Amino acid sequence: MSKPVIVCVDDEPMILYSLKVELKKILGRKYVVESAESGGEAIEIIEELLEDNIDIPLVISDYIMPQMKGDELLQRIHAIAAKTLKVMLTGQASIEAVVNAINSAKLYRYMGKPWDHDDLKLTVTEAIRSYFQDKQLAEQHAKLQQMNLQLEQSNREQAALINAYERFVPRQFLSLLDKKSILDINLGDQIEKEMTILFTDIRGFTSLSETLTLQDNFEFLNSYLGQMGLIIKAHHGFIDKFIGDAIMALFPTGADDAVCAGIAMLKRLTEYNNLLQHASFEPINIGIGINTGPLMLGILGGQERMEGTVIADAVNVAARVE
Repeated sequence: MSKPVIVCVDDEPMILYSLKVELKKILGRKYVVESAESGGEAIEIIEELLEDNIDIPLVISDYIMPQMKGDELLQRIHAIAAKTLKVMLTGQASIEAVVNAINSAKLYRYMGKPWDHDDLKLTVTEAIRSYFQDKQLAEQHAKLQQMNLQLEQSNREQAALINAYERFVPRQFLSLLDKKSILDINLGDQIEKEMTILFTDIRGFTSLSETLTLQDNFEFLNSYLGQMGLIIKAHHGFIDKFIGDAIMALFPTGADDAVCAGIAMLKRLTEYNNLLQHASFEPINIGIGINTGPLMLGILGGQERMEGTVIADAVNVAARVE
């Protein structure tokens, strides 16, 4: 891995040499010190270092230089390497130039010439420490943001998965078992409760299905069951299962909701039959059976395959009434 680079800029070779020697004494072999005698040369060096993805913790620049003064150079460096700290080293800079560099180039510090060795050492070491501390914080922040994005994505995927599972095990079913999510379900979970059961199916569907293709059968059933399912939900019930063309629904809130749902289903059937006749299909009839009684609601099956269901004589009575 390439060593970090400190860039020194001064149009006087002797001063540049002295600064470079002193910096090497301060920094040792952990850093490379590059020097430039003009702003243009400094920009070229920095651009090459950036292309090679090499850290440039600090630039130390003189103010009075031909073609490009120090404050202008530091502004241009800030435009391409904003995280690099900048020190202006001169005895002739005006207050206006210093303020301009502070505002436009985020000047780290202004030092006069000739510089004090201890002051230079403290400034350089603190600037480098600050640079790498900021870099570490930025990297940690980026990692944290990435982790947050991954967590949000994971939460979205988990929520989508739970929503998908709840199409097979309704949320109301989970609530009755006192479960917050499908992930809390275990084989054998059960509860005894009095509820109203509604059974409904299409009269003579077997004969009807024989006149349709397999795809038409699926499309017809999905259309019919989808509309009836919305009515059940609107009346505070939920579907326990589909059995071919039949629906078994549960109404925890009582028989009144189930009866109202049954009436609404018959009304919707009239509208649905009008659509069927316009499409040159025969109208259909449905049967509806409703019964209230104690039942056992829970999870049946095996470890590899399980489902929610209800078991009780009340269920059988509702099926016979239908």
